[in-house]
Amino acid sequence: MNLMEIKPQYDNTVFNLINCFEGYDREFSYLIKGYLPTQSLGMVYGQSGAFKSFHVLSWACSIALGAEWNGAKVKQSPVLYIAGEGGVGVPRRIKAWCNKYNSGCSINDFWTIEHPVSFGELIQVEQLIRTILFKQQAKDVKFGLIVIDTLARCFSGDENRSDDMNRFVAACDRIKAATGATVLVVHHSGKNTDKGARGSSVMRAACDFEYSVTRAEVSKLGLILECTKAKDESESKTQMFELDEKHLFVDGDGDNISSLVCSIDGQEPPKENSSGIKLGKAEQQVWGAIRSRMASQETTGYKVIKGDLEAQGFNISNYSKVVGSLINKGVIKNENNDLIIINQSK
Repeated sequence: MNLMEIKPQYDNTVFNLINCFEGYDREFSYLIKGYLPTQSLGMVYGQSGAFKSFHVLSWACSIALGAEWNGAKVKQSPVLYIAGEGGVGVPRRIKAWCNKYNSGCSINDFWTIEHPVSFGELIQVEQLIRTILFKQQAKDVKFGLIVIDTLARCFSGDENRSDDMNRFVAACDRIKAATGATVLVVHHSGKNTDKGARGSSVMRAACDFEYSVTRAEVSKLGLILECTKAKDESESKTQMFELDEKHLFVDGDGDNISSLVCSIDGQEPPKENSSGIKLGKAEQQVWGAIRSRMASQETTGYKVIKGDLEAQGFNISNYSKVVGSLINKGVIKNENNDLIIINQSK
């Protein structure tokens, strides 16, 4: 038989071939230009207490509202936020954001699911997809962003096993393909923050973008946002975002209820060490904790600083040795058991 006479049974069984550099001038489509691409998979990770969920909510609210974020253009799109930990925390955070940036008004295109969805269970994944498609059809809209907060609450199996993580990624890809939305996963960093997000590297490899969030050591509450992966374009610059407390209501006991709000305007991150002396990571963490309390004119007692570090999730097992090293380097001094920074920049 002449091979030239063999024709495909169906036209859609052949691959579409693109000639040379055809399509090179197609522009990337963004939810937030320079930060969040459309129809993609990405991750924001950080330690507990690093305010990563507050930051992601700031992104999500800006997208649902169609409001400019950090000077970047935003494509207005409905948002679905899967609050895996449930409770009243997420709606209060959303209300606080609306109080600050939307005159206290609700955002019509922001929706939440206040319970975890098991991404390892095909039935629940398909139920989630049907829910999204039903809402899209009922409202004649298309979701642009789906947030999973957190991976741990929506994960089935062992995060360190590549097979289990592959199953989670496959579920994210299935949702992305079925809805056309960007899927953003909120995840925790490992014990060693230098090694990135916790668990199997399969997740990071599958991501189109990735951001690290760490707690900023400044007089006000803040976080440092760093782009650690951008698949198709250059990484955005590292910036700090402050957090403000916003009053919500007075409860039945007469107590004021409030929540934190992450700023939509970034600024240059603080210098880690103004003395010019090179410090190790643990030394930077201790130095930053001291500086934060000094800036607020609060006590900087030896045990107080240690307690601050533990509350922030920093695991410094050799705390006394690190403090001693800072003293020997002439970066801090111990005055009546208070740790004081030397040559602090004005």
